[in-house]
Amino acid sequence: MYKNLIITVGDSKAPILTSVKRIKPVHIVFICSDDKDGTKGSYTQIWDEKDDRRMQGQEVKEAAPPKACDACGNVPRWNNEPSISTQLGLSQDQFDIVKIQNPDNIQDCYNAAKEGIHLLINKAPSFQVVADYTGATKTMSYGLISASMDHGQIEIMVVTGKRRDLVKVADGTQRVTNSNWKGQMIEKQINQMKDCIADYQYEACIEIGNQLSSHINAGSEECEKVQFYATIAEGLKYWDLFNYQKAKELLSDYGPDMGRYLGYLGNVINNLEDMNNGKDNKVKPKKISMALLFDVMRNAERKIMQGKYDDAVARVYRALELMAQIGLRYQNPSIDTAEVPVEHMPESFIKQRGYTDEKQTFSLGLIASYELLRAQNHPIGRVFAKKEEKLKDLLNTRNNSFMAHGYAPFTEKRTKMFYDFMLGFVKEVLEELKEQGYKLDLDSFEKALQFPDSFEN
Repeated sequence: MYKNLIITVGDSKAPILTSVKRIKPVHIVFICSDDKDGTKGSYTQIWDEKDDRRMQGQEVKEAAPPKACDACGNVPRWNNEPSISTQLGLSQDQFDIVKIQNPDNIQDCYNAAKEGIHLLINKAPSFQVVADYTGATKTMSYGLISASMDHGQIEIMVVTGKRRDLVKVADGTQRVTNSNWKGQMIEKQINQMKDCIADYQYEACIEIGNQLSSHINAGSEECEKVQFYATIAEGLKYWDLFNYQKAKELLSDYGPDMGRYLGYLGNVINNLEDMNNGKDNKVKPKKISMALLFDVMRNAERKIMQGKYDDAVARVYRALELMAQIGLRYQNPSIDTAEVPVEHMPESFIKQRGYTDEKQTFSLGLIASYELLRAQNHPIGRVFAKKEEKLKDLLNTRNNSFMAHGYAPFTEKRTKMFYDFMLGFVKEVLEELKEQGYKLDLDSFEKALQFPDSFEN
């Protein structure tokens, strides 16, 4: 495979020359320091004033390299050593230089490395990008390593060799080796998966897991962690999309870790089955389930935390609608708002709505459903009677929003106002139901579980 190279440059040319000769890149990005306080930056190692003269057609004489000392054998520093581009025979179209204003600033170094990586990828998307962090300051090296790890598909290399002192590798002993960076990259990305779950970004968590799969060994501890977080994210994603059975199927793979949530999810699924069973559903007197309603409210909370206000309002509206549907469903006989027989309606309600005997069943909308509950003197209907005017004002605001019938998106303030109203409504209904002796699967909203912000495996 063809390769391109991004490499940090310090005050020594030797590791740069070794790396380029070994890797044989098609194109190179040199990450260099810029001029500072009268000191020339490391970019002069790549292209210097003699190269400028060559470009102008002027003759340049190179000084001969210094010889080793007869007494000690050391070779003096070659101050007039030709530039890296000259020694490698590079033309200007074979490399780019990215300069860093402050080579000791982590963010500057990271940004420069990221810029260089993008430059190489844009030049040749199919080429393997290799990063060599041998030269330059520790901060420049760290910036290149971090940017390469964040990308995830960069091969990271380092020039090593024999050290005769604590400063640098001795010339002539350099070897280009793979850096043992994958473990750190995997750990970092596993932590990113955990962060995505905490932020309810389940698709992002799953995608990171998919990318990691090619870097980990089957059956390893890292593989188990990636599988754990990816499966949890997949299950919570389906739960967030109201696909409760699929969520249960996935989360059950980790029953011990998900015990409380699976128990709560079971209540939600049972409530949904009651709602789906239709008019033939037989329920015990004064027994009612609020788990499904609570779950929709928790879903709305997550959308608010993510700043998805129109999505949150849609869920609050569904919860409001669901409250009335639950109140009518958990009756004997059970009532389905999609098809309500006239004989199940009080006379006062029939007259109020202007229904006639010519039609035997009617479909009830949100307000009509609450009015039927009020006509039945149902606890939910009694709370509705106290909140009717405020509810209609909020519904009017909702109906004028962009995602309903209007053109204005919901703001955070209006969304929270709508949510807070519904939460207050729910709590008053719960108190009214308990006073009337109803048996509830969850007797307070606080018992409704919100998705966890962390898991450990």
